[in-house]
Amino acid sequence: YAGTFASFWNEGEISEQSVLKKGQSPRPVSHKQRDKDGAPSSNCSPNVAVNYCGGFFFLPEVAAMEKPLVLSEMVDSIAILTLNHPEKRNALSHAGGETRGVLSIGANEATFLYVLPKVFERFHGKYPSVRISVYRNFSRKIIEKIEAGAVDVGIVTLPVKSACLRIVPMFRDELQFVIQANHPLANKKVLTLAEAAEVPLIFPKTGSTRQALEKMFNPFRDRLRISMELGSITLIKQFVAGGFGASIISTSFAQEDVQAGRVRLIPIKDLRLKRELGLVYRKDRTLPRAATAFVEVAHQSLKAAVT
Repeated sequence: YAGTFASFWNEGEISEQSVLKKGQSPRPVSHKQRDKDGAPSSNCSPNVAVNYCGGFFFLPEVAAMEKPLVLSEMVDSIAILTLNHPEKRNALSHAGGETRGVLSIGANEATFLYVLPKVFERFHGKYPSVRISVYRNFSRKIIEKIEAGAVDVGIVTLPVKSACLRIVPMFRDELQFVIQANHPLANKKVLTLAEAAEVPLIFPKTGSTRQALEKMFNPFRDRLRISMELGSITLIKQFVAGGFGASIISTSFAQEDVQAGRVRLIPIKDLRLKRELGLVYRKDRTLPRAATAFVEVAHQSLKAAVT
């Protein structure tokens, strides 16, 4: 957008600089300096080819920069820059300054609510100028968005099979039986799967956990009672606490409810259920600076949870 380009002062990398103050007309371009299509010729400057738009010169490198080294008053001036060293343009466009821009991240609701808050807190503390754009959906939808280039990074349930994605395991949690705190079974230290099948159950409507539960309770399908099917972990916990049934849930999702005395978590005998989350992104693309910073922070924050 015209009138919102920044000025750079970095010794040895700028040989010529013209700043047009607000209200001042740009220097006209002679016919000799135009090419056959009417745009200024790249020969206007010996050091850099320029784009012509409405009488203004624009450096494409300036337009692509996330953050200039020195930020002038954008409303009051337009900087026209000529670089001495073209090979340094890419370095200049990524040099100095704080990380800013937009972080586009996808995850499901439970991951955003119960796994990522501390990661986001740490990330925002280090990079307060980054704006976070959230895409909330199931893992398979998030993978589709990342493959299409619509989302930078995602936190999804593993395993993931995709040739174009880089997959970094980030978080592992145990699934346990969750039941109302005053239910007769709540005092047991461990349950058999047969005992769990005798209780009305609340299942998620879809997703990897739903698939795991159907497989797990398949031997008891003739007597299984599914009292509710709900679309979010938050709702499942609320209805479990209300006595509508029990469920199977990641232990990290229910810690606050256990501490508040609303529900109990009970392991199922001879059954080790694990849920693993991984961070995924396109391996054939360079991540934006904000996304690269998030990957580093997330890995530092969650790596202790992977055993």
